Amino acid sequence: SHYVRQGDTGVLCDTLSVPELALAIQQARRLANDSQRAERARAMVRKDLSVEGMARGLSTVYAQAVTG
Repeated sequence: SHYVRQGDTGVLCDTLSVPELALAIQQARRLANDSQRAERARAMVRKDLSVEGMARGLSTVYAQAVTG
């Protein structure tokens, strides 16, 4: 997922795997103590998930789909 940067703005894991989920929960708890993490996440949302950012990202995907 490009919405979550692993270990920076969040944690990704296979939620069907109990060991992976347990590890992800531990990682997420450590991330919660990083005071700069929230600002990095907000900055990513402002840049990439704004209307302009989403349009920019989608136009690239659509261009690739059309040109093959």
